Amino acid sequence: MNDTRYGASGRPYTRWWWFADRIQEEDIDRQLDWVSTVGFGGVEVAFVYPYDESDTADAFLGDRFRDLVAHTAVSCRQRDLGFDVTFGTLWPFGGSMVAESDASRTWNGLSEQRLRRSWESAEGKEPGFILNHLDRTALKRYADDLGAALQPAVDRYRSQDTAAGTPCFFLDSWEVHTEGLWTDGFGEAFERRFGYRIEPFLEALDDTPDVLHDYRKLIGEYALEEFYRPYTTLCNARGALARVQCHGAPTDLIAAYSVADVPESEAILFDAGFSQIAASAAAQSGARVVSAEAFTCLYGWERWPGPGQHQGEEKWEDIRLLGDALLANGVNLLVWHGMPFQRGDRPQAFYASVHVGPDSAFAAELPRLNAYFSRVSRLMQEGSSYSRLAVYVPLEDTLRQGELPDELKRPSAKYPWEMHYLHFPEETCGFRPFWTSACMLRDAVVVPQGVRLGQITVPALYCDAAYLDAETLGAMLRLARDGAPIVVTRVPAYPGHAEPDDYQSLREQLLSLAHKDLTELRKPAGGGEAVLQPLISARDLPEYWVRRVQNAEQDILRFWFAHPASREIHYPVPYDYASTAQPCAMDVQVFAYNQTLPIKLEFRQNSGILLEVSASGIHRVLHGEDLFSRAV
Repeated sequence: MNDTRYGASGRPYTRWWWFADRIQEEDIDRQLDWVSTVGFGGVEVAFVYPYDESDTADAFLGDRFRDLVAHTAVSCRQRDLGFDVTFGTLWPFGGSMVAESDASRTWNGLSEQRLRRSWESAEGKEPGFILNHLDRTALKRYADDLGAALQPAVDRYRSQDTAAGTPCFFLDSWEVHTEGLWTDGFGEAFERRFGYRIEPFLEALDDTPDVLHDYRKLIGEYALEEFYRPYTTLCNARGALARVQCHGAPTDLIAAYSVADVPESEAILFDAGFSQIAASAAAQSGARVVSAEAFTCLYGWERWPGPGQHQGEEKWEDIRLLGDALLANGVNLLVWHGMPFQRGDRPQAFYASVHVGPDSAFAAELPRLNAYFSRVSRLMQEGSSYSRLAVYVPLEDTLRQGELPDELKRPSAKYPWEMHYLHFPEETCGFRPFWTSACMLRDAVVVPQGVRLGQITVPALYCDAAYLDAETLGAMLRLARDGAPIVVTRVPAYPGHAEPDDYQSLREQLLSLAHKDLTELRKPAGGGEAVLQPLISARDLPEYWVRRVQNAEQDILRFWFAHPASREIHYPVPYDYASTAQPCAMDVQVFAYNQTLPIKLEFRQNSGILLEVSASGIHRVLHGEDLFSRAV
């Protein structure tokens, strides 16, 4: 489903934590008045546990619950606010509506994971089963229950046209226990797929990396085809968009993000650079908006009930610097995490959020922050994302590995395939690379301008992987035979258990056609014309994203650079980290429209830079500090 209005104002949304309670309409309206006044563009209603165990809650999905959600939709529409709603209570999908026959399973029986501290705990219904995320029929039954309860809200919101566009059903990160995942028919499907039985290896999968790869690869295909793809279809059938976080899922993240209407990343449990995965998928799928759950656990995560580190003392300067970093990694709609529901005058807080509300530590700066993020987000939604290189995500490498070393683990990071530490090779960064994967290579074609990957065209492909499966190897070989410039930096091995007979022969053919590094494309032998030029050259490039805006009036490349200090923003952010973002200058060379432009980027304190380069060679620089100071 395509709705060009969704998020088009650029105004950030906020997640709105509805604690299990007897919600009152006057409290809903009062808080939405404040949301509108301080410059938010919409809310995402998220149903969670009771704030106080003694609270009496409306029955989840009951009649009064439905009426309150529908009232919220109308109240949002009246204020021209966007209305999104989490498709369930807490996370992942689960609860009393999940029958045991539809529950998550492992190869040796029912999963031990349960949904705890959800809205339904106020009704004594916990713990609920976790949905089987590998079975589309189970998802359909779950979606029928949830969708029927939320349908009146969607219908009432859509009954009158709004500038905010279509509402979304939100899907949070995976958070399903992945060890030993199984579903009916998986063993037979595995044998058909790989030619051997998986059962003899299940007791010691981690000891056989090649079998572990095959198992995880098929689990990933199930997650994509039985969960993420049908989820979007089910949302659209009810008149809603699918806003989706795919991270944490044992699947091809490019493929999973590309089937969502609005792909969503997260920070700071994930570093800002992680958002380039969702943004790369959006560029290839044609999604205009890339959102991010922003400012989660900014200074560190504490277990429920919290509070988190420095909660209620957050520095708006740190928030702005992280927001700039997300925008420089392809995000163009921020979703604050988040605003707790306030019942009357009773103060409440959600344990893992930057605290959003009239009592926020940064309340005085919130209207300006939202106006500033809105302006930059609108600019970075125009046109299409631009790149000179597609880099293959080395998924096969990660599927063969066990858990991360203890020093690399985070509350959201346990396995390499979660891609927390995925980074572009240093030599590629000046080309503003995108990530790509097998799902895009499968249908890619060679065109005069390079390689067409979904909705984008890049001049060249780049692969730095220790392992490639047979399908990906075949796709790369087909493109190389058709004349695609491809760099393959290593001799890849087959990642799985039963190597095809022709694998080594096909690999040698690919290597004979491919280049060994980017130098061969930038400085071809014999002095011929270079196939590839970096978009930007400089020492220690800051984080940046590029959009190309083409219309009857202009053809420009629009760069957003975060302050260089944002490169070192990692979880958890040191308190008052933004004070390190001091003024500095950087000389860069931009190669655009067949000309090289030397440009000086002069960063002000804690401030990004917007650079526009036109086809006529004219460029202009807008300082983020100026955009911020004029934001009201």
